[in-house]
Amino acid sequence: MQQTGERKKFKLFSKEYYKNILDQFGNDAILQIAYLNNKPISAALRIKNAHTVWCLYAGTLTEYLKYSPIYLIYLEGFKWGMMHGCEFFDFGGTGWIDDHMDLMPGLSEFKERLGAKRIKYVGAMEYYFKNRV
Repeated sequence: MQQTGERKKFKLFSKEYYKNILDQFGNDAILQIAYLNNKPISAALRIKNAHTVWCLYAGTLTEYLKYSPIYLIYLEGFKWGMMHGCEFFDFGGTGWIDDHMDLMPGLSEFKERLGAKRIKYVGAMEYYFKNRV
């Protein structure tokens, strides 16, 4: 996920951050990894509730993009959700500003090829409990 974050300019977190998600969500979280010749080349971190699987983070090592391992990772994510009775799979955001502007068209096209539909939500908001430094 680190290479994908650097390549696509996503915010990266520490390994402890991802481990804490897995620990806190227990059986409602999964880290799915694709291997080639015993080397991890693609992965996704997902969480679920009774109805929905959320793909929080996913990525592929740059030199293995040509094999498209992320498709296998998503297929396994769909299967995991269905095995647990989930009805929906949330691919996460893509950077749509409005109906005419997509900040990440390649990501949007990838998700749409997998059957995703755009759903408009209220934009991201932050609230600071203390004054920012």
